[in-house]
Amino acid sequence: MHKIVFIVILLSFTFIKDVVTSEIVLQKNNIIITNNDLENYKKLHNDFYGNIIENSPAIKKLYLTLKIINLQMDINPKFDEITKKMMSEDLKKYKDTYSQYILEFFLRYEILKNDYVNNYINKNNLKELDKILIVEINFYNDNKCEMKKKSTKFKNLTQNQKILIMSNLNSKTISMQDNIYVCLSQKNTNEINNAINNIISNKGYEEFLKYVYKNIK
Repeated sequence: MHKIVFIVILLSFTFIKDVVTSEIVLQKNNIIITNNDLENYKKLHNDFYGNIIENSPAIKKLYLTLKIINLQMDINPKFDEITKKMMSEDLKKYKDTYSQYILEFFLRYEILKNDYVNNYINKNNLKELDKILIVEINFYNDNKCEMKKKSTKFKNLTQNQKILIMSNLNSKTISMQDNIYVCLSQKNTNEINNAINNIISNKGYEEFLKYVYKNIK
């Protein structure tokens, strides 16, 4: 009898735990984010970008991700198929680490963002980023980032240097010319990514969506 009671209590606890982890933290414009979604996104974001993100900004970023990908799915019938091929290796690699639902949205957003950034660089020569980025980029004489050479504000970099940095935001060491290396700090990466996301957000997604719809068929 005691054993049965224990099992019932254990099952009840498990049920309550599942309910709590599935608690809705945001419901807006047909998008629902549960506490479980949020925790998966925070872990994925931290592992990918290397920094801890708090609940409030995580909810905003996840909502942005879900909204953009859902809209892209609606307007581009081939988007699902093409991006699934592009991220198939990561889906297999991390299937037991993250929620597949969140992982798919995250990876699709990164694909779109990278395409948009490349187009953005070619289109306006980073002038908009120059206005809002105040980060200083550190240059080193070695690829281990031990012998610092100088620090330069992003806006004062050459165009080629900016393009190399923007194209390698997830790299710890970026090789420049003449055996000089750029080593991005976590602060550098965060500020640049936030600036990109703000540019996308401030334009109401229209330019972003117009671009990805045109270029990813």
